[in-house]
Amino acid sequence: GRELEEGDKLIVIAEDDDTYWPQEGIEVEVGLPPPMNLKDAKKEKALVCGWRRDIRDVFLLLDSVMKEGSEVHMMSHWVPVDERES
Repeated sequence: GRELEEGDKLIVIAEDDDTYWPQEGIEVEVGLPPPMNLKDAKKEKALVCGWRRDIRDVFLLLDSVMKEGSEVHMMSHWVPVDERES
């Protein structure tokens, strides 16, 4: 992670001005994901909103966990080809 530095700004979108406040970070223990059983999986339709520089990795992951015949649709702002392929 990255710590905020003097001059940085943090924008929080919250229900109102008393539903969020800064706190010290906490340690989170990450376990193993549950086993995947694609045999019983159903075809899915997923919508990906936005663009990430590692979107190719996201699609590879989705391809490995979604049943064959599933669909992934993407909605994003226009990104120049040279940025998409870098």
